[in-house]
This record gives sequence, structure tokens and C-alpha cells, in this order.
Amino acid sequence: MVMSDQLPEGWVWTTLDEIGEFLRGVSYNKGDATEQPKDGLVPILRATNIQDENLILDRDLVYVPFKYVKPGQYLKPGDIVVCMSSGSKHLVGKTAILAQEWTGSFGTFCAVIRPKQTINARFLGYYFSSPDYRQFIREKSAGININNLKPSDFGSLDIPLPPRPEQERIVAKIEALFSQLDAGVAALRRIQAALKRYKASVLKAACEGRLVAQDPADEPAEAQLRRLGKSPLVDDDLPALPEGWCWVRVGDIGADEKYAIVDGPFGSMLKVSDYVNDGDIPVISISNIDNGFEKEQVRYITHKKFETIKRSAVHPGDILVAKIGSSYGKVGYYPDWMPVGVIPANLLKISVHKVVNKSYIFYYLQSANFKKHLDGITKSTAQPAFNVSMFRELPLPFAPIPEQQRIVAEVERRLSVATEVEAVVAALLARSARLRQAILKQAFEGKLI
Repeated sequence: MVMSDQLPEGWVWTTLDEIGEFLRGVSYNKGDATEQPKDGLVPILRATNIQDENLILDRDLVYVPFKYVKPGQYLKPGDIVVCMSSGSKHLVGKTAILAQEWTGSFGTFCAVIRPKQTINARFLGYYFSSPDYRQFIREKSAGININNLKPSDFGSLDIPLPPRPEQERIVAKIEALFSQLDAGVAALRRIQAALKRYKASVLKAACEGRLVAQDPADEPAEAQLRRLGKSPLVDDDLPALPEGWCWVRVGDIGADEKYAIVDGPFGSMLKVSDYVNDGDIPVISISNIDNGFEKEQVRYITHKKFETIKRSAVHPGDILVAKIGSSYGKVGYYPDWMPVGVIPANLLKISVHKVVNKSYIFYYLQSANFKKHLDGITKSTAQPAFNVSMFRELPLPFAPIPEQQRIVAEVERRLSVATEVEAVVAALLARSARLRQAILKQAFEGKLI
């Protein structure tokens, strides 16, 4: 250990080897593993069990026979579990301390730091959440193998260590301050949940005709549909609608074109080799509509390739719907400032008829009412999916066009208020996260007590 003038009196710089033990994860034959608990099997933590500096011990586990687990690999309270390898870069280096008795172990994608008896385990656990440790992980992640850490990587990690009594005082102070922060965060999370419920209730009321008053002067929706050459959907199993409304198939609100509702090309029609870094035609994926629209993640193909799959073209203003995977049913707009693009197989697009209020359709597709219908045609598998033909047949409550406009105006008025509050809550949560890091920074500089 090396003394340093940068540390308070009595503190020293130390290494992991001097204050703890580094344990490798359990390796096992995948054929012997199961996701169901049984007698004679040991639960094994995986990288995904490390979430928000906590260990998830009651789900997403794998179970293996006792023979694979060495005695020293069973977790003990105070053990610090580290994600060493993951397909998700943001998980690598994440840590969490085992704060309770638990009979189980950890897999090869993880490792464990087991503090020596002379070290306060919670003190060391907090260090592995500190800004210095996060900087250490960022530097290690800058290399080629950004999704992997090696045990040897931790050999270069210097840890500031105070005397044991001061460790205890620092931990007590951290936990007192964190307790106050956690109470505030919990309140903010409750507000977020309430806002989510409120937004859902607004959309539910909108598509059931309860958000704005009906106007007897509005031309009935059925007459408007027939002028478009469409017929109402008659189904006695569907709920009753307000006066002047009618049910219609989703496919009947599409624009007057051959490919009003289509999905992307399948199989060999669009291969990885077709993508270019900077080409002519943007290819839009689910990741682009996850949060607004992320242009930075867009990939491209050439005009030549586009000619072979242009039935899957997407135009500014089209509505996009994810049709496969965990994001199925997610809805987004293709923005007006983007050029004509193309969608892959995991999306479908809807080009809404110009007479219909596009935003009315957009909001209905996000409602819980529509989600119930969508769930009814979705295959319940590990990779949920639905097909476009069945999607076109789904029911949609069609209000008179003037009422659609009034509904959209009221939805946007109410959601804009909720969005403003959400932004404030998000800013406060971000500030809370920064405060946690500031507390840890002071703690490991000897400035907290």
C-alpha cells in the first residue's frame, strides 16, 4: 500500500488483492441448466440480475445441479457481484452488493468481490458505485473488447481506504443521506406512475367518445365513410359507440394507394450486406422510434436496392407500428423533415387517408383499447408478432371528422400539461442521481464527515 498526500490523514491507497478476494463465476453444461427451480438445483445469477445497483434474486435466474458449484462460489452477505460480460455495453462493470442471506451462486458472465473481514463490505460496495469506479470502467470500455472485462483489469484499480472506524462512520452518513434521497425519488416515481395512468385515461376517454361533447350538426361518420367508398364494420361483439360514430376496419382508413398499410421486406430481400454507412435511402427500425425519432441511428441503402423493395417505402407523416419483439405495438411518426425511406420486417407503416385526422388515428393506436385488440392477433411466443393482414381487419372507433379534430385538440392540450410535468420530474430524478454521485465522490475523498 502506498501513502498519498492527496488522501486525508490515516487513509491509504490500496488494491483489490489486499482488501478482498476476486471469485470467478460458475461454468456449467447448458444442457443441464433450466429456468425452473427444482430440488437438487442451485439458482445462478446472470448479468441481467444486476439492476440499479441492486440484485434481483426472485426472477430471471438459471438453475444448475449442485455439482457445478464449488463451496467458495456460494454467495455470502457482503459479496459484491460484478457484471464482467454482456451483450449490452451499459451492463458491463455494473455492481451490486448482496445485502441478505441467500443460497445461490453466479454465472461466468459475472464475478464476485468478497471483502476481507477487516473491511466494511458496504464501504467497499459503495466505492464500486462511485464516480472514480465509473471512470475506471469508462477507460476500460474504450478498448476493442467493450463488452468484456477481465479479472486482470481490476489489478490497476487503486482504492482509497480509511481506518475501519471511519469506514463505519462514512457508511452511516452515506446511508442517512441516501435514505432522504430515496424517499424523494420514490415520491417522484409515484408521480410518474400517476402521469402514466392519467395519459392512458385521456386516450381511453378519447376513443370512447367521452373526452369532448358530440355535436348534432356533425355529419355522421358512416356517411363520411361511404363517401370514401368504405363501409362501417358491423360486429355485435364490439361495444356501443356514441351517436354519429361507427366502427371501421383499420385498413379502411388508409390512403387511396396500393400500399397504404404494409410491412417491410422479409428474408433475403434485405440483407446486412445491403446496408451502407451513408447512402441514399434511410432504413427505419424500431430503435429509431423508441423515444421520439433518433436520426443518428438510421442506416441506409442505395437507390438501386430501394427499387427492389419500394413497396415498403415510408413517407413523411406516415404512422409506424412495431410488429415483432418486445416492442410490438409501439407507435411512432415518420417525421416530416426526413426523406422517403424504407422499413424493415419488424415495422409496418400506415399512410392515413388525407380526409381522416392522422393524429386521431395515432392516438387511438396508442390506447389500451386498441392494445387489447392487437393482443388478440399477436402470437404469444418468445418473440411476439402479428401479421399485416390481420392488423388491417382490427376494429377502430370512427368519429365524425370535425369531432376527430376536437378530440385531438383536447388530447394534445391535456397531454402537453402532463408532458411538462414529466419533464420536471425527469429533471429532478436526474438531479437526484447527480447528488448520489456527489455524495459518493465526497465520501471517497474523505470530505463527507
